[in-house]
Amino acid sequence: MLSRREFLARSAVAGVGGLLAPAALRAQSAPTDIAPNILWILTSEQRWDSIAAASKYAWLKTPNLDKLAAEGTLFAEAYCQSPSPVASRVSMLTGRYCHQTGVYASFEYHHDEAGCSLPFFTERLRQKGYAVMSVGRECHNRVSRKDPYTPDGKAYKQLSAFSTFEFRDIWQLGPVPYNSLRPDKDNVEQETRAGILRRTGTRMQPIVAGTSPLPADKTQTALITDKALECMQSQVPANTAMFLRVAYLAPHAPVLPPAPFATLYDTAPIPAPDLDPAVISAMSVQTKNLYNLNGVHEMTEPQIRRMRASYYAFCSHLDDQIGRLVGQFKLRSTLQKRPWVILFCSDHGCMLGDYGMHEKWAFYGPSVKVPLIAAASDARFPKGKVCSDLVELVDVPVTLLKAGATHVPPELVGRDLADVANSGVPPRKYVISERKDFGRRAMVRTQDWAFEMQLGPRPDSTAPLLASGIEHLRKLPVSELDVSLFDVRMDSEQRQELGQAAAHKARCEKFRDFLLKKICGNDRIEVDWSQEVPPPPNAEKQGKGADTDPI
Repeated sequence: MLSRREFLARSAVAGVGGLLAPAALRAQSAPTDIAPNILWILTSEQRWDSIAAASKYAWLKTPNLDKLAAEGTLFAEAYCQSPSPVASRVSMLTGRYCHQTGVYASFEYHHDEAGCSLPFFTERLRQKGYAVMSVGRECHNRVSRKDPYTPDGKAYKQLSAFSTFEFRDIWQLGPVPYNSLRPDKDNVEQETRAGILRRTGTRMQPIVAGTSPLPADKTQTALITDKALECMQSQVPANTAMFLRVAYLAPHAPVLPPAPFATLYDTAPIPAPDLDPAVISAMSVQTKNLYNLNGVHEMTEPQIRRMRASYYAFCSHLDDQIGRLVGQFKLRSTLQKRPWVILFCSDHGCMLGDYGMHEKWAFYGPSVKVPLIAAASDARFPKGKVCSDLVELVDVPVTLLKAGATHVPPELVGRDLADVANSGVPPRKYVISERKDFGRRAMVRTQDWAFEMQLGPRPDSTAPLLASGIEHLRKLPVSELDVSLFDVRMDSEQRQELGQAAAHKARCEKFRDFLLKKICGNDRIEVDWSQEVPPPPNAEKQGKGADTDPI
């Protein structure tokens, strides 16, 4: 086990991954007509500013992701299609926006028998001849009604998106002896002795800080890496190109970095969010609901600082394991004499007391802006470039399909990030994001403005959005649509709410009309999946709303 001093020294000299990579990794890449090995690293609930190369925090230590960014391109303005995990991941796997997949919520189960269903892009790579594999968190919730796994036939197995090899039972890896969502009465004293900090004052009380009882090489994050390295060696035929997705749960709660990472950061230099009552008072109704449900109201400032320090320490532990993964992936590619492509991103961000909130679901930057790095042995992504063009996670499948010389169907809406990084396409003018959790809401963001609006008759409505409801939204005054507007050029931290200002009424109307045209057109898909596919036993129920028609 590394001591804190040893970790800091190792990071300062070379970066953890650099120590694991032999000289062979610096050899010339193979000819570009050979299919590259592709590594997609996906994390869960990781903020855009959790990587030193992208962050304003000088104290942050992520040497391996910094090194990857130096070898490729860091996309500084990347946004998720939904701040809800399942909806975001389905968009990434299909290359379609939420309104084109019909999946909008965190626990939404969907099936592949509807006419709107599309293959996942990983299935297209397998058809091309790739060994398509995944290790880690699945979280896309696509099921088959032909394959029930309960005797009554009412619950269904989740379909694989990675047919060659898949290890998704990550809950057996690195078990944590604490309930991750709420404390048990019998172990409160044990948690106190172990330094466990929970968010309090809300229905769910996830672990937001503490030290893992497991050594650094036995955590779930480390064991997912071990499984991925084993997969590389045992599941790929010698003459076959591999596509490997490694999906970590970290830095998602429970936030329990192991020693020595748990004490890597002092809390003093870590800024606590400014919980200005005026900012909270001006929030839209839907955003205020999130504030009330997932707020940090009962946490003190020292506790919030500790929560943030623990989260960033967890990111540093994650970075350490990514160094192991990337080093061995490059070595394997070199031994196969294949070029390589690596893409790193997260499904959405995380609020760490920002605007008085925790977790995701809001459309503020910490929740919808994500880290995104792409690198390749053939330098298709310019080395060391920081690209400030707007990009979206629907760009991931197009980028990886093109990297694998695989046909990109026209229904995929994203762009090749290599084209974006090389200024081969005009800059995107906007990004969009949508959710159904805690009430339907959508966002459009440009380089200058961030606009949000309610997508239902009431702020808490999650009912299907039908044609009559869309027409109603078009006709309502924007003052009745619970809109938000921020001038992100002048107010990058989104503190001055302009949605109800008379001077910006015309601008809000313009954004409302654009957003409804963009996401509520003929290609919008509304399916009440839960009516056809019951969720597995003990799964958290999705809110359906009482009304069948939004009007």
